[in-house]
Amino acid sequence: MSKEWSAQWIWGGEEESPRNEWRCFRRNFEVPENPGETELRISADSRYVLYINGTQVGRGPVRSWPKEQFYDTYEVGHLLKAGRSNTIAVLVMHF
Repeated sequence: MSKEWSAQWIWGGEEESPRNEWRCFRRNFEVPENPGETELRISADSRYVLYINGTQVGRGPVRSWPKEQFYDTYEVGHLLKAGRSNTIAVLVMHF
């Protein structure tokens, strides 16, 4: 699989690039039926810790150059609950 991607960085607050700041991101969503294999891709400028339904899935990202930023891939289907609310939460540190 190609690691080529395009995305927009998500942050918040008034300062565009604050130093040494933590942010918490969380989203609830529903999965209508058994998701089977489900791949999640994630990256961060500095560091992240990823949780699905309260279970820590991973940390990252693997260090890379800004012009060659990569994303990490996790299989999360086994953590999703069909017919119920699911939560993805990410704790992010910006150095």
